[in-house]
Amino acid sequence: MNAREVIRGWSLLHRVRGVFLLYAVFCALGPLAQVTGSNLLAPAQRALFDVALVVLVVWWVLRWRAGRFPRLVEPLEWVVVGASIACSADNDAAVNLIFGAICFRAFYGNKWDLLLRVGYVETALLLAPLVRREFTPDFQGPAPALGGAIAVLSLLMFVLKNALEQHERMVARERILAQGAAAVVAATDRSSIYRIATRTALGLAGDGDGIRTTLSRGDGWTTRIRAADGDGVEGLVGLEVHYDRMPPALLELFREGRPIYLEGDECSQLNGMASADVRQGGVFLVPLRTAGKWLGAMSIGADGPLRAEIRASMVTWATQVASSLETLRLNEELTRQAFHDSLTGLPNRALVHDRLRMALNTRSKARLVAFMLLDLDGFKQVNDVYGHQAGDELLREVANRLVGCVRQSDTVGRLGGDEFAVILPGVHDHTEGLKIADRLVESIRTPITADGHPVVVGASIGVAFAEHGSGGDLDELMRAADAAMYRVKATGHGGYSVADTPAFTA
Repeated sequence: MNAREVIRGWSLLHRVRGVFLLYAVFCALGPLAQVTGSNLLAPAQRALFDVALVVLVVWWVLRWRAGRFPRLVEPLEWVVVGASIACSADNDAAVNLIFGAICFRAFYGNKWDLLLRVGYVETALLLAPLVRREFTPDFQGPAPALGGAIAVLSLLMFVLKNALEQHERMVARERILAQGAAAVVAATDRSSIYRIATRTALGLAGDGDGIRTTLSRGDGWTTRIRAADGDGVEGLVGLEVHYDRMPPALLELFREGRPIYLEGDECSQLNGMASADVRQGGVFLVPLRTAGKWLGAMSIGADGPLRAEIRASMVTWATQVASSLETLRLNEELTRQAFHDSLTGLPNRALVHDRLRMALNTRSKARLVAFMLLDLDGFKQVNDVYGHQAGDELLREVANRLVGCVRQSDTVGRLGGDEFAVILPGVHDHTEGLKIADRLVESIRTPITADGHPVVVGASIGVAFAEHGSGGDLDELMRAADAAMYRVKATGHGGYSVADTPAFTA
């Protein structure tokens, strides 16, 4: 990697700090040359000062690379700068060093560091001439107005530093939002979206004490925390959150889709919504809504106040999360409609074929796959006598009974009309599959109430078997079961029959 690529990898703030570091180093060369050629100090003293100034410059370079300065070391830096004032024969060189140092160091620390730094410089400007006059009585030192100029320059550099830091945070948040948006768009299940949502929200919060984020989901105002990230989130996932327990004024805002921000003692207003207390520094609640529909809420809490820029990013992110959740729901609904019967909710013909094909091509410890076609006996009479609403209720009840007779790994589907299919992957022998067929027949024979009318229908079932993982012909298997089913229907008594096709005989 060449120097140009390295510099491109630096943030804007780091680059600006580097420029002022070069300025400070350049300004240090004058006092270094002044002291080296000075007759005021003994050779050992000159060497000590030269070493101190070189160490100061090296220290600046190392801490610039690290991106931060230890607060307790700064007074020593200004002792060296003050010594340069006392030992330099040229006031201009000393003033240049002060300006260089203050321009560079103003890019580190907070407002309290700024005040201390100005105090250090003012002290150096006051004491250095007093020390110098012990050797040179007529030494005047820098102009008295320099102190005011230094204070103003420090403030300007500090404001510039804050603006650049805010810019850095904005760029970082935009990058996090872009990465999070790409991740939730690519997510194919809710749990993934939940995890991405809280992890991204934590990144948007940046550095801080006790920051944690949660996401709660639910159709009503009582939701459940689905994901949590950050400090002290152990045990939060799964807790119920009752938003309707917040104060009425806050609840009204929340119902309107507005976020809520509380600080300090105000946060206690939200205690009681869940079994976990709310952080007493700052808490921000953002409703998850899309097209006026309530999906849940996201929260971010911290031990201290949350900056406005963090809260604005959270609103943007919550909108993206809500949109992704709604898109996933719509995709799931479309998929369900494409592969499930709208009346009973059972898999439709396409999904039955797909699962049967999978069973025929998948090996299992259990040797056989049992496929059953089931047709109701007497369904047409129910429709003719009591109407289609009764017929629909009958079909739904039959679907429920069929599902109740099989294992969770089995498939019950509706092929159309009053025809159903049952797939039993993983039966060890024919007897096991036929026991389930017998159970289905008996379940259907039990009287059913359809639209207030007690009705009794029967079931004719054709059963065909195939080897697991045989890759057998799906159409041939279905034709065999269909032929067996019509043999039963021809008797008019219901029950089941096993396919007599040679490949599938019992």
